Amino acid sequence: MNTIIKALPGKVRQRIEAVSRSAEPLSRLQEALSVINPALQQLERYLNENPALAAEDEIIVFREIRPQLVASLVEEQLRYRIAVNKPIGTPASQVSYLEDEIEAIKTYFRQHGFHYQYYRNGFHELDDLFFRQQISYSATPIIPDRSAAFSTSVSELFARFIAYELIQEELVGEINRLQSPVNRPGSQEQSQLIWTGEVINVVELAYGLWLTGQVNNGSASLNQIICWLEDSLQVRIGVASKRFAEIGRRKIRSLTRFLDQMKAAVSRKIQDDFGDT
Repeated sequence: MNTIIKALPGKVRQRIEAVSRSAEPLSRLQEALSVINPALQQLERYLNENPALAAEDEIIVFREIRPQLVASLVEEQLRYRIAVNKPIGTPASQVSYLEDEIEAIKTYFRQHGFHYQYYRNGFHELDDLFFRQQISYSATPIIPDRSAAFSTSVSELFARFIAYELIQEELVGEINRLQSPVNRPGSQEQSQLIWTGEVINVVELAYGLWLTGQVNNGSASLNQIICWLEDSLQVRIGVASKRFAEIGRRKIRSLTRFLDQMKAAVSRKIQDDFGDT
C-alpha cells in the first residue's frame, strides 16, 4: 500500500484543523472543500493507475482511507447546513433545533442498523463482500453514488457513519453549553480569547488535566473537560478518543509533543529568570 495514500486522511484532517473555527460558515466550507476535493482526486488517480490492487489493500482503501476522506466532506457540508439553518432565538429554541438534528442522525443509524453495528463493532468477516469493487453487493438502493468507479456502497455508508458520529458529538456538546451557560464577571472579555494552536494540542492538555485530576478534585469527566476547553477556547475537538488515537499513532514526533514543548518552555523561563536553583 502506497504510504502517501495511507497518510492522506490524517493530512487532510490536519489541514482542515488549520481553517479558522470562527470563520463565516460559507468561507469555512469553501476552505475545507479546497483541501478535501484534491485529496479525493489524488486517491482516484491512484486507483485508476493501480486497477489490480491486492485484496487486502483494496479493503484498506474502501474500508478506511476513502471513508475517512468522504467523511470529512460530509461532515463539513452537514456542519454548514446546521449552522446556516440554526434559529436565531432563545437557547431553548436552539436546543430544540439541535435535538432534532441528533434525532435525524439516530434515525439514519437505525435505518442502516446491520451495517452500523458492523462498523461500530469493528467486524471484518464480510469485508470481502463489502469493500471489494469486483464483488456485486448493494447495501441500499438510495445511497448516492459519488463515483461508481472508485467506491463501494458500504464504503459510502462507513463515510456517513464516521461523519454523523462526529457531528452528533459536537451537537451534544453544543446543547450542553446552551443548557449550562457560564455567567461570570469577565466572561465577555474571555470570549475574545481563541485557541490558535493545533487542535490536537488541546487534546493532550485535556487528557493531562483529566488523568492528573486537576479539575473538580478529580471528579470531572474527560467529556466535561473537553466541553469546558471547547467553550473557553472556542475550538472544536470532536470525538476525544479518536483524536487521542491519533496521538498514539505518532511515529516520529514525541507522543506528548505539546506537553513536552510546554515543559521545556517553562524550564527555560525559570532558568532565564532565576538561574540555577
